[in-house]
This record gives sequence, structure tokens and C-alpha cells, in this order.
Amino acid sequence: MPRRGEIVLARFPFTDRVGTKIRPVLVLAEVPGPYRDFVGEVLW
Repeated sequence: MPRRGEIVLARFPFTDRVGTKIRPVLVLAEVPGPYRDFVGEVLW
């Protein structure tokens, strides 16, 4: 699970849903629950 302050890579789909682009994301917080969700900010 990514921790607060880490930078992870996330896939973002193109608008046509055919392909994706990998972008860096700064992890801001973990979301409590049964899934490995987190809140992040895309670093353009």
C-alpha cells in the first residue's frame, strides 16, 4: 500500500478509452476500508 508522501505511477485512460498514459501521483492519504484505495494528486 502506498504511504502518504510517496510518489506512485498510475495509468490514466485517454478520452477515447483505447490507450492509457502513465503519470506520477503524490499520495496524500489512505482511504480506510477493505480496498487499497488512496487519495492522490497528479504531478504534471
